[in-house]
Amino acid sequence: MEKQFVTKKKYMDAINPCMNIALERNKRYGNSIDIIKTPSIIDLCLMKLLRTRELPEDDLKYNDEISDSINYLVYILMRRSDLGVKK
Repeated sequence: MEKQFVTKKKYMDAINPCMNIALERNKRYGNSIDIIKTPSIIDLCLMKLLRTRELPEDDLKYNDEISDSINYLVYILMRRSDLGVKK
């Protein structure tokens, strides 16, 4: 059997910390993401991803920046879903 790089467990192990960050920040700061326009969210995501280029991968901030970027992209998907946009 061929070893799979992506499995449900490995995917969830990677995404759960991102989700926990999003839930904690939502509890702490409220739904502030609701007032930001989608292009601005994309800009925030790009800014965070560009920061990772300057960080060594073993820097703790590296994972934070990647997790924030993932969450920003998930917010856009959620917003599109709320608008009835097909996936």
